[in-house]
Formats: sequence, structure tokens, C-alpha cells
Amino acid sequence: MIWLIEVSTFDHVKNGFPDVVALQQRNPSGGPHGDPFSVTKRDDGAGVQRLIIAGELDEDTGDGCAELIANAAGRHDVSEVVVDLRRVTFVAAAGVRALLRGRDASLRMGREFRVVNATGIVYQVLRISGVHKALAVTSGPDVPTV
Repeated sequence: MIWLIEVSTFDHVKNGFPDVVALQQRNPSGGPHGDPFSVTKRDDGAGVQRLIIAGELDEDTGDGCAELIANAAGRHDVSEVVVDLRRVTFVAAAGVRALLRGRDASLRMGREFRVVNATGIVYQVLRISGVHKALAVTSGPDVPTV
């Protein structure tokens, strides 16, 4: 899988990345459901890093997503990582695994972790798979995304 971060490569993620950045698949047509994947990182203040995910969270995008969550949690000024799924259109088992890996990385670093704005099929997948409580998933409105 080839990733673009602004004009850099995926290796740049492991060394940190700017406060607002979009991570996108090079294939603009997106996954099998036609939705390109992107992650935008935003500082919500008070030590909260928000990762706004869009598109499909699956076997093609899961590893990159888990790395971005771990990267956000690894910042010294972060106390909580919030993963916003409002714009996610599909979650496969690999996507669920990526969220769990991101949660584990966050907790190992002493950060709080929660998943917000999971709705529709995305919330149903997380609930049916039994991870919605472990991920602290909320489906109600949260802080508006940009």
C-alpha cells in the first residue's frame, strides 16, 4: 500500500507529523465501496488529539490507521486520543483490529482513548463484534469536526 502525507511518504508518520494533515491512499477511486480513506489529525486543546477518519477502515487501511493512533498517543503533550468515525462508511474486521491496536498503544502510553461519532453500520459492526465498550464508543454527537 502506498500512502501520501502531504508530499511525504508513510515513513514520515513514525517520526511525527503536523497538527493537521490528511493521510490518503494513492488510488483516488477508494476501496471496494468507492470511498477514499483519509485521516486528519487535530489538536482539540487540553491535551486532546482528535483523529478524524473518513472512508473505509479495512485490511488496506487498518495498519496505517493503527500507526497514526499510536503516533498521536506518543506525543508528550497528549493526555487523550479521540478517534472520530463520523465520516467512516465501512469497517471490516481489520479495521476493528486497528482500533483495538490503537487503543492498546494509547493505554500503554498512559493516554485515555475513546471512539466517537460511530453511527449506522459502523456502530453496528463495533457493537456486534463486542468491542464497543472496550473502545468507549459513543454514537451521539461529539465536538463538531472540521
